[in-house]
Amino acid sequence: MRREWEPEELIAAWTLLDGDWDLVGNKTGATPYEQALERFDPRWVRSSGGRIRASWGSGVCTGELARFHEAVEAAARSGALPESARAVVELARLESDAERAAELRAGAAVLSGRVPGSLADALRLAGV
Repeated sequence: MRREWEPEELIAAWTLLDGDWDLVGNKTGATPYEQALERFDPRWVRSSGGRIRASWGSGVCTGELARFHEAVEAAARSGALPESARAVVELARLESDAERAAELRAGAAVLSGRVPGSLADALRLAGV
């Protein structure tokens, strides 16, 4: 995973454009993430943060956080992008590497519409 990001690169990497929506929304069948969530009470997992905690607790997301893209895609399909940002924030809380956690929080900030104006703003949004 890349460690050094310029604010413009963060925005470009985390902003979904017209063609990107086709990639996110054109999925068929349940993903392993969605299959795992079906085992829980839907009232508890109605938020993306609850979904992440449920899947982490059930062992679906243990080890590397390589599946975070899948989790964000599932969250994006189930609600607005700010809700997806909550899923990314939950993943950042579970990340043991501080730099990777900061990158995830910065990405969540962009998903929430909080676009950094400077490197200092990007670091502040990332919680660094």
